[in-house]
Amino acid sequence: RILLLSWFIRSTSRACAWLTPHSIPSSPYLLKRQRGNDRYPSFGTKGRSGAPWSIPPLFDGGVIDDATPTPPIPFRDETSYLLAGEELPSTSRYTASPPPLRQSLSSPHPLLSPPRQIPNPYGWMRDDSRTNTTVLNHLHAENEYGQQITSHLDDLREDLYQEFLSSIEETDYTTPVLKTSPTGEGYWYYTRFEEGESYPRYCRAPRISNELYPPPVNEEWDKKVTNSKNETSFPPLLPGEEVYLDVPVMAKNKTYLAVGAIVQSPNQKYLAYSLDNKGGETCQLYVKHIESGEEWVLHTSGSDQNDTEPTLLLECDGSVVWSDESNTLFYVTMDDTHRPYKLHRRQVFDSDGQWIDAENQKEEDELLLEEKDELFNLRISKKFDGKHLLITCSSKESSEMHYIDLRPDEDGEDGAGTEEEPTANKLVCIAKRQPKVLYQVTHCQGYWLVQTNIGSLPDLSLKACRVGEGGMENWKDVVSSDTDVPLPVFDGGYDRTLYGVTVFNPLADSTSPSPLAHAVITGREDGIPRVWVLQLNEEETDSTKNVSPLQVSRMERLEFDETAYDVGLGGNRDPSLPYVVISYDSLVTPPSHIAIPLCSPVDLDARRVLKQKKEVP
Repeated sequence: RILLLSWFIRSTSRACAWLTPHSIPSSPYLLKRQRGNDRYPSFGTKGRSGAPWSIPPLFDGGVIDDATPTPPIPFRDETSYLLAGEELPSTSRYTASPPPLRQSLSSPHPLLSPPRQIPNPYGWMRDDSRTNTTVLNHLHAENEYGQQITSHLDDLREDLYQEFLSSIEETDYTTPVLKTSPTGEGYWYYTRFEEGESYPRYCRAPRISNELYPPPVNEEWDKKVTNSKNETSFPPLLPGEEVYLDVPVMAKNKTYLAVGAIVQSPNQKYLAYSLDNKGGETCQLYVKHIESGEEWVLHTSGSDQNDTEPTLLLECDGSVVWSDESNTLFYVTMDDTHRPYKLHRRQVFDSDGQWIDAENQKEEDELLLEEKDELFNLRISKKFDGKHLLITCSSKESSEMHYIDLRPDEDGEDGAGTEEEPTANKLVCIAKRQPKVLYQVTHCQGYWLVQTNIGSLPDLSLKACRVGEGGMENWKDVVSSDTDVPLPVFDGGYDRTLYGVTVFNPLADSTSPSPLAHAVITGREDGIPRVWVLQLNEEETDSTKNVSPLQVSRMERLEFDETAYDVGLGGNRDPSLPYVVISYDSLVTPPSHIAIPLCSPVDLDARRVLKQKKEVP
């Protein structure tokens, strides 16, 4: 076996030598003799006669000599180690090392005692602060080496880049989406992309005359104009356009910039956004007054606003949610492993609308929830109607959700069906986590529409319960009321897949009876993506049956002329509109955004194409 293995290694090395190009020193074992480098192992470098193998000139690139770039070799610290096993008392000789690594909490095996040393020769390269000059210099040397050995590919790289660029509309915009405030004021929000810019500009324009559909865009929107200062720019897309976040300007003189969340306040006066300036997936939070352009950055509680120390900046995972009063922010912080695990609340404006500096805070930021299980991440979101803040604690196989009612005086849903009294801004658990059970919820007129795989289902089923009725035992099937035998509309089987639910509550039409709500569901059926529009109503049910009072009075699947296509939800921000915007494209139809009326979703003539991309090569 030893002889056979030796023959295999030598044969493989000889074959690789004939296939390795001269210009790419990617096989140090084969190139040792030619380069005179003795830091590599000596096997695989000689023929049977003992002379070094010669490599035929299969590629242009010259002969490898001492001028050929060599990769930087990191230093090995043979004295560095980690400990694995049981943590010993302070009198132990191992206490000088970092705390021992521990096994999984679910492991049935006992911890190693005494702890065992694990070599860690490259541990010095870990630098979470990104400031160690030794590590940075090594990374710069690796980048330089990579550029040198691939310099012959510069022309090909540029050709590929230009080819990709020719298939993209660099100057473009997204479909304007309407968002209204509680006072009735509305704006059309959209994003603009300009040729030569790597980042978009986020814009909005005021709603005029209570229009329901986006107004016509300026026909000259993509034609550059030059002002008296010889500065070029594009005309506004809609009348009254304002840029509320100019990312290209923010990215100037920066080597890296990534935008996290961009959230407008409910009164649409302020903007909260997060930025990652280093690439470490850690963001800082900023608040901007849209009209005046004044900006503030969030610092840790009690720190000096004028202090420029980076450690005093508030660091989070990038997600942020406004309260309904537009004066408080909810955000999530991460642990040492970058796991989102703590939910905080901070008031940023006082009753007079004045910014509250961190140094003037009377109290620390309120800690609302901490996820202590290291297998679970904590995420926050605000649902479509803006009534609830949802907190999701989830792993790969299990989830648990909480909520905070941001409008407790609207209909008094908090504590409904329980003995608890309604409390403003109180954290409520929807259902405790269970092994192998995933779920997510959507609010619908006092009900939770629950998408879950409870019961070991292969896909998600659709169930419902009243807000305030905690526990999975209260989840009941959402069935169709227009059939003799009530059947679940989504049973979690293989025939129909459920992806997500979005609920609309359009203003009532006095000329015809209106349903309680419309639910737009995305999923898959017959092998292609699908969209269904459901009309929901409350019906009397037998409490002994597993049927929810929230039932489907009509369910229609969107159909199109083409047999193969891709369809999903487009930009939707206002649940009171009488239509839903979907995105549609196929192999012969460019991406389009289409408004589907909720009252007649299958009427092809009633649909309106809001925006369709031009065909590109």
